[in-house]
This record gives sequence, structure tokens and C-alpha cells, in this order.
Amino acid sequence: MSAVRDGWLVEQLPGALAEDPFVPRFVGIFEEIAGALRRRVEGLEHVLDVGLAPPEFVRWMGTWLGLTVQPSLPEDRQRTLVAAAGTLWVWRGTRRGLQGLLEAYTGAVVEIEDSGGVFPTGRGARGPKRVVVRLTGSGELNEAHLLELVRRELPPDAALELRVASRVVPEPADDPEAPEG
Repeated sequence: MSAVRDGWLVEQLPGALAEDPFVPRFVGIFEEIAGALRRRVEGLEHVLDVGLAPPEFVRWMGTWLGLTVQPSLPEDRQRTLVAAAGTLWVWRGTRRGLQGLLEAYTGAVVEIEDSGGVFPTGRGARGPKRVVVRLTGSGELNEAHLLELVRRELPPDAALELRVASRVVPEPADDPEAPEG
């Protein structure tokens, strides 16, 4: 009973209520629940730290940044990817952002050429949008995942040439028999 009377929430009761034998015990229930929640909130910064969070949470944080982090990747690689994506978030949709993301995913040297630029409103680049991405290797990524990653970062109407080492990665052909929708 003294533990209940010494609690942080019970101490805030007006004197008359604190003297009642029932009220401090009743408030003690809420104090116990709130105390557990407070302990969880106090450790929240550790859960949101990519270096300390559980691996499942790291992968979930990756989805906040538009990443699909494969559980089969080594844990330190997963953490590196999510940390890099967070740092590169402000550069998403730019050559710098794509290059940084690909370097984090693959550990390879990445070169990107594009026909983009900064143009006045209503005017764009003349000719088709074209992006050439060259990587010295694909790391642990298979070509389909690599292609999906790059495509997700480019404008939908941009022509892409993806090269890994000396090989051109072919884009999947559109299925003419697929229903439109």
C-alpha cells in the first residue's frame, strides 16, 4: 500500500482524495499502465536509431523511405542502406540521389548521364529524356531488382540504359496481350 501512496500519479491527488483508502489504489492502476508506456517512450530514440533498432524495424523504416530491404541481406548492409536512403532523401529524383542510393545498394562505382536539367516553367529539355546508368557491379542485387530500383527513381517517360560492368540489362518487354487497365 505504501508503494501506491508513493507513486508519481498518486502524489498529484488532492489531499482529501489521497486520504481515501480506495482512490490511491485505483489511481495506482493507471499509474502502473502509464509507467509502462513512459518506459517505452523513453527508449523510443533507440528504436528509431538505424544502428540500434531491431532488424525488422530497420526494414520497416526502409519502407518509409521507399526502399524494399531484403531480409536476406546481411544486417549491417540493411542498416547501411536505410541510413543512406535517409541521408539522400532530399536528393530523391536527382542524379545525385540515384547515384548515392545505387552506391549504397551495390557497393559499386556508379556513373549516371542524363538529358535533364533545370528549365523555366513550361519549357523542358528538347528531345527525349534519356538516362544512362553504369555500375561496375550489382552487389547482392539481381538485375530485376536493380532495374526496378532505378526505374522507381526515374520519370516514367525517361528512356533508360542500365549497364552492369559491360552488360546491358534489358528491360522487360511490354506484354501486348496484357489487358489495359
